[in-house]
Amino acid sequence: MPIPEDKQYCLNIINKEKMASDIKKAKEKNVNFVCVSLHWGEYGISKPSQEQVELKDFLLASGADIILGNNPKVIGPIEQKLIEDELGRGRGIVVAYSLGNFASEPLGGNTNISMILNIEITKEGGQTYISQISYRPIYIEENVILDIIDEIQSYESKETGAVDEYTYEKLINALETAKELTGIR
Repeated sequence: MPIPEDKQYCLNIINKEKMASDIKKAKEKNVNFVCVSLHWGEYGISKPSQEQVELKDFLLASGADIILGNNPKVIGPIEQKLIEDELGRGRGIVVAYSLGNFASEPLGGNTNISMILNIEITKEGGQTYISQISYRPIYIEENVILDIIDEIQSYESKETGAVDEYTYEKLINALETAKELTGIR
């Protein structure tokens, strides 16, 4: 479906030259970090495509520090690493190919598992860096959002109001699936 000529402002499509230009403009304004949010990936597919990997590499080389992906409705790999900038210095980056499905009722497969990603950014001594990353896997069922780790711990400590055994087993499986799909251990 084409974008109407008089509505081009409504949607940014993936255009490498424009993205690189936007990152450069942001860097020229002396920003501390550039975060790119992308609607990319194929529905229901956790593994990034070659096109996504190439675009990620391009954006990082252009100066992006954080890439947050969405669209597939399932969680995907999360990368945290040190890369070399244009001056040969190391800089920390984070890439989350997809954090899952926060906006609609799960539609089967792994669409009921999502990830809350917390990125702590610290600025001290003229340097800004990613100081900590944490993850909270969540499970969505019948419009109820469950914090997987909290619910597992509540069940195992026999707290009042904890999930039932059936849900506990689903959460154990969901946690393993989340670790496998994101690469988090």
